Amino acid sequence: MSSYLARNPQEADVEQYYSLISAGLGCIESVLKNWKFPDPKMEARLQLRYANLLLEETENDGELQDLLTRGIALCERNRLVDLKYSMKHVQARSLFRTHPRSAFKMVDQMIELTETYAHYPWMYVFRFLRVSFSFQMPHPDLSGALQHLRRISQQAEKQRQYPILATCSALEALVHLRSGQADSADNFQRSLAAARTHQLNRDVAGISQIAALLDCLDLCSDLINGKPDQLMEKMNVMQKALDGGKRKTASDGSFCVPTTDSAPEDISLDTGGIMERTAEGRRAIVFQWLRRSELFALGYIFSSLASVSKNIVDRKAEKYVIEGDKLTRSKCFTCAVRLRDANQISQTTTILRMSAKSSHYNARLHIWIDACSITKCVFSCSLHSGASVPTGKELKKCWID
Repeated sequence: MSSYLARNPQEADVEQYYSLISAGLGCIESVLKNWKFPDPKMEARLQLRYANLLLEETENDGELQDLLTRGIALCERNRLVDLKYSMKHVQARSLFRTHPRSAFKMVDQMIELTETYAHYPWMYVFRFLRVSFSFQMPHPDLSGALQHLRRISQQAEKQRQYPILATCSALEALVHLRSGQADSADNFQRSLAAARTHQLNRDVAGISQIAALLDCLDLCSDLINGKPDQLMEKMNVMQKALDGGKRKTASDGSFCVPTTDSAPEDISLDTGGIMERTAEGRRAIVFQWLRRSELFALGYIFSSLASVSKNIVDRKAEKYVIEGDKLTRSKCFTCAVRLRDANQISQTTTILRMSAKSSHYNARLHIWIDACSITKCVFSCSLHSGASVPTGKELKKCWID
């Protein structure tokens, strides 16, 4: 609903949206205050859900911190480890909005704690969160991100966690691609080769999103280094893979990176969607990336950049951008995001459409800049919060009940 409002802002609809969100939050708050829970785990789960909604839909940081403080104390009294770590995860993300350095310190403490108690899946979660924070800074801390990725790789290699290793190698390649240092090109190739090697493992082969990320990064590398011969070849490989429908994504763009640790059946409820249970009964860390329509739109943008790099007067470049623009305006492109985030997406696609309408060289330069900005946002992979926006029907049902 939020993405629809961003593209069709009507005052009545916006008021209804916020009214429904407010009603739903009010229902949960009332239950937490007035109902005595027979099971502390049930209460902690509802507190976690409420905290996620407060984080995603409001800016009530004071209320959120108070809620999490009570929830963490409840989890410690009843030894609810997964729920405690999940609340710490939400607390760190909330703190990052206002005090990034304090969030870094808190995450570092959680990493040390999880390593001490050998809770390695959660150690991976908090280190990946630390990497995500490093990417989101106004001046990205790439060296810090590399340090944490290497620590993840070292631990994952000891435990033979090949999906984790492949994810780390892909993100390392991304960091090297963005660093711009003298040895970044060589380091990028090494990371890319390592990720390709891990793809041969059976557990990694099923994670199509990592393969798609590697294809995009490989093409970006050639765009930066100016290798026109390889550009077209890699562009064709990417297009064939997308057209063949081999890389399907979930409806919300999430994907799971499995570990070797066993998981209870209700792990998703205890972690607020940060972890899921695989068909084999293992824990899997949930990441948020691109849906299929968004991946196709990005593929059109990269194809345009590759075509214009090969031949500056190639009309195919503009056709690719126009097709990508059509996808961004289609109904299937919309996704369930917060209203303020959906507004930012709408503004970005508007800039891209304006650039695509002109055939001048300067317009192509704007397209390049806009595509690089989109790529920067797209490749800043972060852990899935698990706080999906409830639908109007869900909130109405909660209000009626």
